[in-house]
Amino acid sequence: MRKQALLVICSATLGLAGIAATASAQNPREDYAFGIRDAAAKADNDAYYFYSGEMYNTHAYDNANVLTQYILLGRPVSAEILEEHSAAIRSNLAASQKSYGRLTKEFKNNAEAEKHLKKMHEHQKAALAALDKLDAAAKSGKTDAKTLSADAKAVETELAAASGEHQRFLQKIGRAPVAAKPATQ
Repeated sequence: MRKQALLVICSATLGLAGIAATASAQNPREDYAFGIRDAAAKADNDAYYFYSGEMYNTHAYDNANVLTQYILLGRPVSAEILEEHSAAIRSNLAASQKSYGRLTKEFKNNAEAEKHLKKMHEHQKAALAALDKLDAAAKSGKTDAKTLSADAKAVETELAAASGEHQRFLQKIGRAPVAAKPATQ
């Protein structure tokens, strides 16, 4: 377990160094992190919102996944850990919903696109409801693994479902798909 953690830390450190070197050598306006653009986006200037909503949803998912995996170890989970991941999930979902809100306005006359955007919102809302249960458990001091595991997994599952719906939305409107998330355990 320690070897795996060390490998993850080393890989992340090397990856960040590579990103920093790449970013300093490129024009920020052409860098991926400053907005993903394709031919259609140059005309409508909203390509950022097609992908940023998913990016923030992915960050929320990653926090939910880490929390779920930690809970599944079967050890008591501190309230501080729950609060840290809960805050990160909420922050990322708020940013994701802001991006999806822009898309909802843009596609208000496209019934099929509206359907996908509505489902994404519903999955995120369900994730927040499960997250509320985790927060309540943390505040009440019931932070044992058995109490938390179902709610943590529900957050993770709902965020994965929102991501899947986002893929279907992109496919329906003819945009490039986002890299798929790895399957959860």
